[in-house]
Amino acid sequence: MAAKNKINDTGGAKTVNVSSKVKAFVPVISDPLNSGWNWARFGDSADNIPNKWIYAVKDSPTAKKCIRKIIQFVVGNGFDGELGNVLVNRSQKANDLLREIAQSAAYWDGAHALNIKYRSDGSPSEVFTQQISSIRKETNGECFYTNSRFGTSRRSMEKEIKHFPFDRFESNEDRVNRVLSAIAENGVFSGDILYRFIPGEGFLGDLYPIPDAMSSLSDIEADAALSRYNSSLIKKGFRANTIICFPRRLNREVKDANGQTQYDRVIDGVSNFVGEDGDTVLVLDNELDESRVEIHTVDNKAALDSTEKMNESIPRAVCRAFGVPPVLIGFDTANVLGNSKALAD
Repeated sequence: MAAKNKINDTGGAKTVNVSSKVKAFVPVISDPLNSGWNWARFGDSADNIPNKWIYAVKDSPTAKKCIRKIIQFVVGNGFDGELGNVLVNRSQKANDLLREIAQSAAYWDGAHALNIKYRSDGSPSEVFTQQISSIRKETNGECFYTNSRFGTSRRSMEKEIKHFPFDRFESNEDRVNRVLSAIAENGVFSGDILYRFIPGEGFLGDLYPIPDAMSSLSDIEADAALSRYNSSLIKKGFRANTIICFPRRLNREVKDANGQTQYDRVIDGVSNFVGEDGDTVLVLDNELDESRVEIHTVDNKAALDSTEKMNESIPRAVCRAFGVPPVLIGFDTANVLGNSKALAD
């Protein structure tokens, strides 16, 4: 019998080796550093936490509003005075660069990355934002790799580019020599990466920024699903609010002098009572027998109101996840005074 199922007799006491069975219940956590690549994975084996997060936010109307409010808060009035109009790149002013940094900060709890290039004397010449989702940290070192297709099935279609981290204490002479070496080796210098974020807890926490709001990812996804459900309810829901039941089947074969069947005459008659200019009194005749025609009303409001509580609670949960007051997204508080105070705060 195999060792893992073996029962031993040890002086009357029987022991069972169940270590292999216990292991089956222990969750396996993938090691982002042991990825087989030169960089640490951003999340699971698919390396796609950034893409999942970005698309979840884009699909959620409330999450997108929260992101816009955070961007607005970070940018504020921009840099002081004329500093905001200073050209930091050939066609980009400081305030424009600030807005791009604010967008990254809104998605990633303040984290942002810059790609810095230099003049011939070693001083910075251009500063561009680099998408957090396109950056991975080197497994055994301090360098970075960039690829706009990271976390997708088409990553191999684009070659990863290696970058050194920006070092503010590096001398201009050493920087120039390093840039020249990179050009000699690769034919181009792709810039240094300045990667700023507050390290968090956990195995990934010291490698990449994990937004606090990601803990409420289910609420964000529910907000997106709620929006689709409301749309489907309106577009595909039952529209009729009145049902007319006849005691027998209306004739659809025999036509009168005007070429209309009994069914045609009833439909035309009923159609005159719908719309803004419809008549208010309906008389059904059309040679029916003495059995009574029944008219039933349908309350569509109940179906539309079924999502009212969810339309309120789920978006508020998303606001709470991002730390954005719901009143800024358009949700009222208990009273007008409460709204004014919330806006002032």
